[in-house]
Amino acid sequence: MNYDILIAIIFVITIGIFLIKNKKKLKIEKIMFPFLYLVLFRTKFGINIMDKIAKKYKKIIKIFGYFSMGVGFLGMIYVFLTVLINTFNLIVKPRVTDAGMALVLPFTEAPIIGYMPFVQWILALFILMIVHEFSHGVVARTYKMKVKSSGFGFLSVIVPILPLAFVEPDEKKLIKQPAKVQNSIFASGPMANIILAIIIFLVMSFILVPIQNRITEPIGFSFDVINETMPAAKAGLESDMTIISFNNKTVKDAYEFISYMHFNSTVNETIYLGTENETYAVVTQRIDNRSMIGVSNIRNRISFKEQFSFIEGPFTWLFSFLWILFWLNFLIGLVNLLPLAITDGGRILKVSLEKIMDKEKAKRIFVFISSLMLFSIVLGLLVQYVGNPFAIFS
Repeated sequence: MNYDILIAIIFVITIGIFLIKNKKKLKIEKIMFPFLYLVLFRTKFGINIMDKIAKKYKKIIKIFGYFSMGVGFLGMIYVFLTVLINTFNLIVKPRVTDAGMALVLPFTEAPIIGYMPFVQWILALFILMIVHEFSHGVVARTYKMKVKSSGFGFLSVIVPILPLAFVEPDEKKLIKQPAKVQNSIFASGPMANIILAIIIFLVMSFILVPIQNRITEPIGFSFDVINETMPAAKAGLESDMTIISFNNKTVKDAYEFISYMHFNSTVNETIYLGTENETYAVVTQRIDNRSMIGVSNIRNRISFKEQFSFIEGPFTWLFSFLWILFWLNFLIGLVNLLPLAITDGGRILKVSLEKIMDKEKAKRIFVFISSLMLFSIVLGLLVQYVGNPFAIFS
């Protein structure tokens, strides 16, 4: 039996029993109830530690808060424009199949990240949530803001599906603070995730990758086949096949293939991709004004040298876990900066608008931008999982 599935089942049953037993202590925060809402369980976990750190490193934490605020504004503008441009492309190019958005859920293939095993996913999620919320709490306590509770919960789409953690400052006192204080607190969470992602990237680049290069050898590359209508799938290629030759020449990695497809390939050209057992003839096709074959998530394949085969399992697991932890922290850190009603970026935008204009006008602008972002996200997910609804007009 797949132990990852077994652990996931045990986890879901345990959480279900816990929620049923503590249903009187749960709080429901309605967003678009009963379709979208939060289920929260309040505790006092970690508040004393937040107090000690806030008291001991007050000046450093305030500097971190201001730095987070500045980066947070830039990050919010970046993700806003990125999502807006992506939405525009999905509307004017309805045949585009890659929406650039996906739900990062276990047992699924996430763009860039790859397959998400449950154990690695839940551990990474647990770490990033603690880092995110602990950072909010420490910065809040530095400004002597009362943290009423901490805890965990679930983002619910009809039923609870996505675990989350939270730190709850005294909202009545928080909204009375200067805008720079509020924004420092809001921006600190995403910034902490991005900093953790950078640390993990450095550890992987300068420690794990050099070790990996010593104990493994390259054997080719693989990729994900996008869908059955694309040239790669029509030629018989499947996701995760190990490609060892390109255009009848042996290759050890994906560099030559990627370079050729980007700079030299032409439409209706036949290229040859070979595995250990068979060579596949693939005819390129014009997609988004480029010659492509319909593959994504191209990655190099390696094999452990015989003398190091005994550490293959643990090393591969650790490398995969850190890869997932890196991307989840980086991507969720950015997503949290989206100017959306339920995100830190949304709260930063709302406070900033109210600082420079009257509240009624600020509210109208905020609702418009937040609604635009919600529409963009829903459209992106529709395209990714169902298909582009604007394709009927093409």
